[in-house]
Amino acid sequence: MNVEADKLIPYISATLATVESDDSSSIVEDLVAKIEQLLPEVGRNAKRALVRHVPADTTEVGGNSLSSRGFIYSVSQPPRWLTANEIEDVVHHLVLVCLSNNALGIYASEPSMGRNLGIQLRSSNDAIFQRVKLFDEAQLNGAFLQGRARSIWMSGLHRQSDLKANSKVLTGRDLRQALNPLEDQTYRFTAARSLIEDSDRSARPETDLVVGVNSSKSRVWVGPSKDWNDFASVLHYLLGLANAAEPNLNPLPVLAKPSNVNGLRTPFDITVMDPTLLDPSNLPDEEERTQVETWAYGVKFEIVCVRSTCDFDVEVTLEGRCLGSIRVKIKPRGEAQVSISIRTNGKRDDDLADAMKAMRRRDWLTIRYESGHAISGRRVFEYQFQDREFRHWEWSDFKSPKLQFDITREKPVVSGEKGKVNVNAIGSGRDTSLFSWVRRCWKDRVGNTSTGWLASDDGAGEVADFIHLDESGPVPLLSLIHIKASGSKDPSRGISVSEYEVVAAQAQKNLRFLNPGLLAETLDQRKHHEIAAATWRNGRKAKNQRTMMIKRLDGLGSNLDAQIVIVQPRTTRRSHSQAHGNAGGSGNASDIARMRQLNALLLETQLACQAVGAEFKVIGSA
Repeated sequence: MNVEADKLIPYISATLATVESDDSSSIVEDLVAKIEQLLPEVGRNAKRALVRHVPADTTEVGGNSLSSRGFIYSVSQPPRWLTANEIEDVVHHLVLVCLSNNALGIYASEPSMGRNLGIQLRSSNDAIFQRVKLFDEAQLNGAFLQGRARSIWMSGLHRQSDLKANSKVLTGRDLRQALNPLEDQTYRFTAARSLIEDSDRSARPETDLVVGVNSSKSRVWVGPSKDWNDFASVLHYLLGLANAAEPNLNPLPVLAKPSNVNGLRTPFDITVMDPTLLDPSNLPDEEERTQVETWAYGVKFEIVCVRSTCDFDVEVTLEGRCLGSIRVKIKPRGEAQVSISIRTNGKRDDDLADAMKAMRRRDWLTIRYESGHAISGRRVFEYQFQDREFRHWEWSDFKSPKLQFDITREKPVVSGEKGKVNVNAIGSGRDTSLFSWVRRCWKDRVGNTSTGWLASDDGAGEVADFIHLDESGPVPLLSLIHIKASGSKDPSRGISVSEYEVVAAQAQKNLRFLNPGLLAETLDQRKHHEIAAATWRNGRKAKNQRTMMIKRLDGLGSNLDAQIVIVQPRTTRRSHSQAHGNAGGSGNASDIARMRQLNALLLETQLACQAVGAEFKVIGSA
């Protein structure tokens, strides 16, 4: 008795591959038959037996069709808590092979079967498996990692240390913004989930479609299906995306970048990876989890004889007992990829054989080099510190319809009293200082000026030069604005780091005032200062305006967005572009060096802001 496809509700996940179009007519049937033959070989200590077939089916989806065929099998084994074989646990699993045009989606509900199929599709000499080609890693990155990243699983390439995590799992709305451009350079991603932002999406158009991808294993996943038609529709759509994508080898550029073997120099460390880094769409069973933990934590791998960067010996010690020596040889294989040969240098017992098996697992082995490279997942990465660009610049011409503001004047001052702000002059028709630019030109989230609450807190112990509360969006936006005048208004002025150091330090120091309650309390303590009169609501002053703003801040609660803004016009858009090799020139060497230092300073400030959930931007001169 067979089980028809329309009775199935599989979890939406698959290994993606292609087949030559003129060879696709029989591939589904041939591949299913070949996978059935693998049942006795899939895993140890369990009996697998064919139960029922899922006969050939063609499902119409989006004006096209998805062909499928598969089978159901049982897995029987004694419970792990029982020494005798008197009873057995029996679990049933499903295998499906689905074809859309020349793209294949292979579904396996049992993790061990999925991993075995991956090995067969990569390395088997069997004629059936050789007809199938797994999607290239860069192709899947281009298909599924272009939208907002919702989850990222990261594996550390750095030497293991008590001061830095071996692995990370991040979740959020758009993790490209949350990645740490300084700290996360020494991690690679092993898997990620990303929002598919396609207005013409045919599958599940009524809801967000978030797709997980482990591109090194050519595997994607979405989640539970609603019914067979939902499974077929989503899988068909994913296969179409994979087929049409532009390759992208480095979709999360903050992380360690792919490299090649040419720069490798002197291997010094080798480890088997932590079990938490395994494919989140295909979690290991208890037996495999135990095995991984043994090789990750109970074994020492020491490089003892280096013939070359790609040929060396590794001594393996298990719980103080030397198991023997293993020779590791590495060969380039395509862009940023290698093949790794693992063989014994002499006698091998069962434990050494298991060590070699663990090292041969595709994603388990990491080799680190003194050149700042690492081989992980049989790919080469460069992970030493690299200069990163701070990207959150905005450019202003510092003009209003009737006025050109003076970027070298920070605030209006009282005549004869150096540094004391002239409160009444802020925003007046004649004042051209940057304080007046903020008062007259600051925009809310929808682009309007003179909206929301705006207050200056200039003076000793200030919170910020200005505090702005924007309530034009669905949740309030609280901005702390720090202003520093440029030391020059020469259009050809160069990059200066020193002009940002004090204001960046002030911005970091006062991050605590993003708490509305603390901010309200501090402003209340200073409400009798002369600067308290510099408070506006929708561009207008009124009696007791400061008190009213404090009351509003005190009632905000925690449901708000926050940002830190530095207004410092010293950097021009042209000098910034030239220092990064754009704008028709490469910039002079001193500006390039200073720009690298400025990037590091601003990235450090950005990270401090991100730590408290705030965005950070700098306004320079257009």
